Amino acid sequence: MNSNIESIRNDLKKAYDIRESVLTIMREFHIEKYQKERAAIHGNSMLSEEGKRHKFSRLRDKTEVETMQALYDMDRTYKQAVVSAGNSAKRELSKPLPKVDEFTQQFFDYNLQEVKANVQFALTSKTAVDALQKLSDVNNRALAKQAADNVLALSKEILANATNEERLQVKKQLNGLYNELMSKAQSEHAAEAKRVVEETNRMLRFDLVSPILVSALGEISKDLGNYANKPSVYMSVKGELIKSVKNKAF
Repeated sequence: MNSNIESIRNDLKKAYDIRESVLTIMREFHIEKYQKERAAIHGNSMLSEEGKRHKFSRLRDKTEVETMQALYDMDRTYKQAVVSAGNSAKRELSKPLPKVDEFTQQFFDYNLQEVKANVQFALTSKTAVDALQKLSDVNNRALAKQAADNVLALSKEILANATNEERLQVKKQLNGLYNELMSKAQSEHAAEAKRVVEETNRMLRFDLVSPILVSALGEISKDLGNYANKPSVYMSVKGELIKSVKNKAF
């Protein structure tokens, strides 16, 4: 197993697990806990109305800070895993192509020169495309990339010489050849790495807390609803409350 790919998959799994667990963690360890403690305060006949209001306020602040701390930790871990997966995928895509031995390179260059000549002196665009198709025979990744680069360069001349009626079909054929060669030039895991780069870009735009959960948290405190998907902002603007709750001086 490619260690880089294994790392990507592990990071993605961690991120998906966090995303899927947010609702359960918030419900079981924060919302339901708050509701039970609030019900206990409400049912405590030893407390005056003023005493209950004080307890409710303390409970709300404590729940808000603890919940936002949990969301902050999950958000940070989630983003770290997503960024790590994305960076590993980019490294996979940027791996250098394997070197070609001298004899193989010389043989390719010889065939390439012949292809270039056949394209240059072709009487029709069809003949030129047929000549260029010979480059598709390569199986070496590095040579496939060289072949693709040459297809791209030679295509300009072929398309310039094609008639209006031919141009669309010729362009499709050249595009197909170029994509075929670029596919051969890719590493075994390149397609997966490309998907991961795209997926991680989407995941970083994804709100960890769903609108329904935001609404439920907002019933505990307004700031829980306002900052549920912005925990780092909460940590910076609510420092005094966090400090007072942690010191139990509230």
